[in-house]
Amino acid sequence: MMNRTVLRYSFLTNAPLLAAAAVVIGSMVLSLAWLFPLLSADATYTEMLDTIPEQLRQALGVSGDQTQYFGFLTANYYNSLHLYFMMALVLLLGHRLASKPIDDTSLNYFLNGALPRASYLIARLVFFLLASVGIAVVSLVSMVLGQLVFDWGSPIEWQGMVVLNVNLLVLFLFLGSVVFLIRMLTNTGVEALAGSTGLVIFQYFLSMVEPLSPNLSFLRYFTVFSLFDVDRHVGNTGVFAAVVLGLTAASVAVSAVSVQLFRRKDLFL
Repeated sequence: MMNRTVLRYSFLTNAPLLAAAAVVIGSMVLSLAWLFPLLSADATYTEMLDTIPEQLRQALGVSGDQTQYFGFLTANYYNSLHLYFMMALVLLLGHRLASKPIDDTSLNYFLNGALPRASYLIARLVFFLLASVGIAVVSLVSMVLGQLVFDWGSPIEWQGMVVLNVNLLVLFLFLGSVVFLIRMLTNTGVEALAGSTGLVIFQYFLSMVEPLSPNLSFLRYFTVFSLFDVDRHVGNTGVFAAVVLGLTAASVAVSAVSVQLFRRKDLFL
């Protein structure tokens, strides 16, 4: 069972970080929404992008129709800057939530109290889920608000916006669950953070290298970031549903393993 006190404490201690993240994401999306009418009509900008080889554009995430609001935001923010920011946020938040019960909570706390270890960690995992959903909602609302203010004459691409944010949500929920698992498997927070950071960066590196050559296409099977493919998912509901369900199931499974490991992990007295 989940403990509401731990959930409330998690919110109080991480609220400043999440508030800052929401402000950064909202301001970035709205800033690009403001630039959209200027850059989308600028022939110099589009011609400059056309000079970049298609494989390199795909690797950098700047491919797509940038004459449309949704395509412009996807190419100039969500395929690159947003991924970098979310990787940093998930690594930091996941590490903080997973390390607290190990580094700062003694064995006596669990032996003398009525709170089981499993309930403690489940509450931390649930908070990570709620925080991730909140970030996704902020992103979606910012996209819609930006279009209503700066591109109000065009129809809102609801399907694309929802697919993009849900795709990002389940992707980073899975990566967050892996961050928790790595902390349960390591002895110190430094080891866990180094391992998590290295794994996430390596996964993203593979996703950037894969489009550069047809000979490297096999790399897409070794990186979870290949599952972030908005263009494909918007036009194929079945594939999108499979990705969402698969990543969600994987996140739950990895989280369950983390809970079991935490129940048996040696803690300081």
